[in-house]
Formats: sequence, structure tokens, C-alpha cells
Amino acid sequence: MLAEGGPSRTLLGRVALPEVRDRFSYHLNRSLAEQLGEGGAPEFRLEVGTRLERDSLAITQDDAITRIRLTAVADWALYRAGTAEPLLGERTVSQSGYNSTASLFATREVSRDVERRLARDLGERIARRLLARAETIAAAAGS
Repeated sequence: MLAEGGPSRTLLGRVALPEVRDRFSYHLNRSLAEQLGEGGAPEFRLEVGTRLERDSLAITQDDAITRIRLTAVADWALYRAGTAEPLLGERTVSQSGYNSTASLFATREVSRDVERRLARDLGERIARRLLARAETIAAAAGS
């Protein structure tokens, strides 16, 4: 997809990444930057809205939660700079789970690690989708 002279390379460094609002969006932004590069004068802007959902999967008889599923949802859209109509947009979902422990510190650390992995996965999925459609995006934008 990123072969020398390939159409996907036309997006590299030309996409303004979403702003960082919290720890999750920071990791998402870093993942997108690794895949798409960071440009000085981007021709496109990427807007991403995210949310995290936690579900209890395993509960003991004394109501202790032992397994938690974390679902990360990203609704994103790519715009040509200065326009309000998106060129491409979708919803991307990623899931992972972790075990809670008797240690609050260990459970928080594992939760943060899962959040980092989910943000990275979402960034990679979004970037792959954009790069796969780079030729279409460039044609629609008139590039």
C-alpha cells in the first residue's frame, strides 16, 4: 500500500490530526501520526470523536467483578481543509478485555495499558482505511 510512487503515499504528511483532549486521544493521535505523518500545511483534516465503554463480563457470587471488557468506538471523518462536507467517514470499533485484581493499582495500570492498545489499534485501523482509499480521496478533493 505504501510502495514508492503508490497512491497511498499522496496522503502522507497531508492530514491534520485531531486535537488531543485526554490521555486516550493522545495515544490515538500518536498512532495516527506514526501511520500518516504530520504535515506543516495539511490539505485535509481528520476529526475523530471517541468513547470508551466498560462491561463487566465475570462476576463472582459475592458480586466482585473479575473480568472487564473495554470497547473503544471512534466516529471519524476526513475533510478537505476549509470545507464542511466530509470526503470519507466511518465508525471504527476495537475491543479488549482484562482481569481485575485485588490490587487497585495493578487493575488501574492494566486498564490504562488496554486503553493505550485500543487507541493504537483504532489509529492503525483508521489510517489503513484512509490509505486504502487515498486515490479516491485525492480524486474527490481534486488533488
